[in-house]
Amino acid sequence: MRGWVLFKRGLTLVIILLCIEVAVTPLISDGAVEMKEMFPFHLEETSLGCITFRTIVVPDDYPSIQEAINHALFGDTIKVRPGVYYENIIVDRMVDIIGSGSSVTVIDGGGSGDVVKIIADGVKISDLAIRNSGKTGVFIGNPNYDSVTQGDAGIHVLSHYNTIERNEISGCAVGIILDSSSGNQIHDNIIMDSVYTGVWFFRSHANEVSGNELSDNEDGFYLNFSCLGNMIVGNTVFGNEMDGLYVSETSRSNSFIGNGVMDNGVFGVEVLGASDNNNFHHNDLVNNIQNAFDNSVNTWDDNVSEGNYWSDYTGVDADGDGIGDTPYDIPGGESKGCFYGSQDRYPLMTPATEINPPKIHIIKPENNTLYIRNKKIMHLPTTVIIGKIDVYVNATDNETGVNQVEFYIDKNLKATDAVKPYTWIWDEKILGRHTIKVVAYDNAGNHAEDEATVWKFF
Repeated sequence: MRGWVLFKRGLTLVIILLCIEVAVTPLISDGAVEMKEMFPFHLEETSLGCITFRTIVVPDDYPSIQEAINHALFGDTIKVRPGVYYENIIVDRMVDIIGSGSSVTVIDGGGSGDVVKIIADGVKISDLAIRNSGKTGVFIGNPNYDSVTQGDAGIHVLSHYNTIERNEISGCAVGIILDSSSGNQIHDNIIMDSVYTGVWFFRSHANEVSGNELSDNEDGFYLNFSCLGNMIVGNTVFGNEMDGLYVSETSRSNSFIGNGVMDNGVFGVEVLGASDNNNFHHNDLVNNIQNAFDNSVNTWDDNVSEGNYWSDYTGVDADGDGIGDTPYDIPGGESKGCFYGSQDRYPLMTPATEINPPKIHIIKPENNTLYIRNKKIMHLPTTVIIGKIDVYVNATDNETGVNQVEFYIDKNLKATDAVKPYTWIWDEKILGRHTIKVVAYDNAGNHAEDEATVWKFF
């Protein structure tokens, strides 16, 4: 039902845009109105005469990021030039905020409150250095609280379907708080020197977190109070004061795959509080004071033939298949009547990073965006495509290289591309809701995939 409501809203916006085109295009063609007079911002124009989106530049158009947000419209892009911006911003509308790189564009919270607070859905925050939040600790003692009322963060997310990528977050109480927040994508950030936690999940579900580096925090990842179905893949978590990964308070059905968890001060992974049905495989657990502790019921291998790499595994591989001949026992089962509660049945003899899958991400179409004839028009509550579109994919593998990328529509293979940039032109004249799936294969035979659900017309 919610998806249908979002679709109707999106279709209404499409109709409005087409009406604007009919009304405005004759005026422009007759010379009655100059585009720059109608819209005094940095605009792009499609062949239809529609406005794709406004680009507001800080400090050219407004001196502060918050002022730019306050004047932005639904779907605008705010580009932030190099500099240090001393402010605490609240993002209350769907916009993209893009810095000029985390080495040159800095938001400094001045030691007070959240540096960035996101309360609108569909926001993008990228290419920024975010530092110096307040140092108030997080409140985790009462599960009856609906949200995090205490605790300062570099980025505090209280909404859904946001993208946070390529930022450097440092010197905050918590790097990122996902506060009853779901469907977010958090990729390729560096999070360090947090007083408490690098990334804290509080009642947050179905988030994708990959390629991040978490170090010198109290804990790396912290999941509690029924976090469900999160994907934590391919992150590097090292040198934290306590745990690399902490999972508690009935946080279930999360996947931890291909992470490097090293040199943490207490546990590499600690699982507590009936946090069952989580899956851990192809992780490297190396030189943590104790590599793992699990007092719940979880799976520590891929349920086929491979588990994790453990630096303290003492078994042998007599048949040379790369898998230890005896399981790796994980302490924590005392509450279930035995010392060892969980096992990695297929411990790896060499680090799992040698067999990590490739990384793949759909670059175009973007989530929650309207495209007309391959042109990005504006953000919507869902993705709508009118006419043909170029599907672009970013696929990488730093070990053996990418062999090929496959493009699927509704589980039907449409194309294969083996050469960068990985792309395919989707020009089918079809109507309705469809799923784009892309699958990348590396030269070791591993694969990874990404999906996007869109509405396609013509």
